[in-house]
Amino acid sequence: MLAAAFLYYAFQQRSNALRQKQQLHDLELDRIGQEHRMTVLSAMLEGQEQERTRLARDLHDGLGGLLSGVKIELSALHQPAIASPQQTVVHKTLGHLDNAVEELRRIARSMMPEVLLNYGLGEAVRDYCNGLMKSGIPVSCQVFNYRNDMPHNRQVTLYRIMQELVNNAVKHASASQILVQLQQRDDRMFLVVEDDGKGFDAAQLKALKGAGLANIQSRVEMLRGKMEVESAKGTGSTFTIECAVN
Repeated sequence: MLAAAFLYYAFQQRSNALRQKQQLHDLELDRIGQEHRMTVLSAMLEGQEQERTRLARDLHDGLGGLLSGVKIELSALHQPAIASPQQTVVHKTLGHLDNAVEELRRIARSMMPEVLLNYGLGEAVRDYCNGLMKSGIPVSCQVFNYRNDMPHNRQVTLYRIMQELVNNAVKHASASQILVQLQQRDDRMFLVVEDDGKGFDAAQLKALKGAGLANIQSRVEMLRGKMEVESAKGTGSTFTIECAVN
């Protein structure tokens, strides 16, 4: 009986050891899979940003320069003192060109804002919100303690998250006021986008695959950050993203 008991105990110990070894193996496979997924996601988003930068430069320098050249040529034909049908057409065309150039610049800034490249995330967030305010969208912006010591690729990722969240609030929330807040606390960065719109059931967030939420979550994961959502129908929504500076 003692021998049988000893064999049973040894068998149990071996089974537990094998089970623990399998669990460790599974955890290691999960870790490798997660790192591979993050590497693929990072490469994909980096490729997107490079393409955005290239297109923004081509639009601004190429098409923008062409439209400006056409405007200069038409301006040479425009004589305000002469009232004729031809001069009226030229005047209207110059106005359309001004609108086209402004729209082109807006698109280029949206794709890759120069202020983000030159002055960092804090100024880029302010500039983006100011541009929306000028177009009549009720957005206010607050930036606290931002030191601009965040790597550029992480700044771009957080900027895209902010853009997507504000865009969702404008398009889907029917909000009368949107608040964007960027705050740095030591080595942590916090982004808050809040609106007073119609809101939604936060418990069903995972089921909301549209409105760019899946893309936002992917970018948050790439930052190895976390996103908290507070919302209820009729009470607006608050999205809080927290991530490390580096």
